Amino acid sequence: MTDSVYAQKVAAQPESVALRAEYAQHLFQMGDLRGSISQVQAGLALPRRPGEEQSFSALMNLERLLLGKNLRRLVGSLSGLIPEGQKPHFEDGKLVEVVVQVSSGTVALLEKALSSGKSLGTVEVLGLIVDDVGDEVLRLLSAAALPSLVELNFWARGPLSELAVHGLTASSLGQGLEVLYLRGDRISDRMVMACAQASPRLMELRLRSQERSVTLEAAYALADAQGLSGLVTLGLMGTCFGDRGALALATSKALAGLRRLDLRDGMLTNEGARILSAGSALRQLESLDVAWNQIDDAGLAELRRWGIEVRADYQHQRP
Repeated sequence: MTDSVYAQKVAAQPESVALRAEYAQHLFQMGDLRGSISQVQAGLALPRRPGEEQSFSALMNLERLLLGKNLRRLVGSLSGLIPEGQKPHFEDGKLVEVVVQVSSGTVALLEKALSSGKSLGTVEVLGLIVDDVGDEVLRLLSAAALPSLVELNFWARGPLSELAVHGLTASSLGQGLEVLYLRGDRISDRMVMACAQASPRLMELRLRSQERSVTLEAAYALADAQGLSGLVTLGLMGTCFGDRGALALATSKALAGLRRLDLRDGMLTNEGARILSAGSALRQLESLDVAWNQIDDAGLAELRRWGIEVRADYQHQRP
C-alpha cells in the first residue's frame, strides 16, 4: 500500500493498533523516521484490547529502535541532551515534546539547536534540567524563536538570578507561554513577581523553591496581578508567607478563576486552613494541596468539610 492509502485507513480506523503498527513499519522501511515514530507513539497511547498484544509488542520494539540507534536522525544535536529514560514525543511527523538536560559541557549543543530552529521549531512542551548554567540557558531561551512553544518546565539545579528570570518572562517566548513551571534551590520574591508578569495567556503557573524563600511580598504581588485573571492552576511550593499569605490569595479578585491551588511545603497553620476554606475568591477551586505545612487535625477537618479534593499529608515535616 502507498502512504496515502495507509493514511486513509488509519483515519478511518484510528483505534486500530494493528493498523498503526503496520503503517509505522511501512514508514520506517521508506525512511520516514519521524512519520514512523509518530504512528508508533500514537499506537502505544491507545487502550489495550484483547488480541492486540502482538501489535503492541511490535510497536514497542520499533520505538526502541527509533529512539535508540536512530535518535540523532530524529532530533539532531538534541540527541546529546536527552537524559536516559526520557522519550521525545512526536505527532504528525513533528517533535512536539522533549526534555533535555544541560550543563556547562553541553550548553553549546542547546545553543546550536535553538539557533538552527530545526530541532525545536515545532516543540510545544519543553522541559529543561539545568545543572550549573541556569542564567546562560535562560538568556538563550529569551533570544530564541520557538513559535510553537506553549509550556516551559525549567528546573535549575544551581544558581539562578532574578535578572535572567525577568529577561525570560519579558521576552517574546515568555509572553507566549500558557504553562510555566520554574523550580530552583531558591526562588525569590522578585522571580515570582517576574513570572506574574509573563504571558497574558498564562493558564498554569507553578513555582517551586527548595528553600522556603517565597515571602508575603510575593503573595501580595500575585494577589494584585491583574494579568493573571486567566490563571486556572497556581503552585507556590516552598513558601514562608504563612497564614497572611493565604489570606492574600483567598481574597484576591485577580485569582478568582483558580481551579487548582498548590501550597505544598509552607508554614500554614489551622488559621490558614480556615482562611482558605472560607475564602470568598476561591469559590471555583476544585483541588487544594497543602502537604508539608503546619496544620493540625482541626484544621484538616475544616479543609475536608469544604467539599473539594484536598491533599494534606506530611504535616509538621519537610519534603
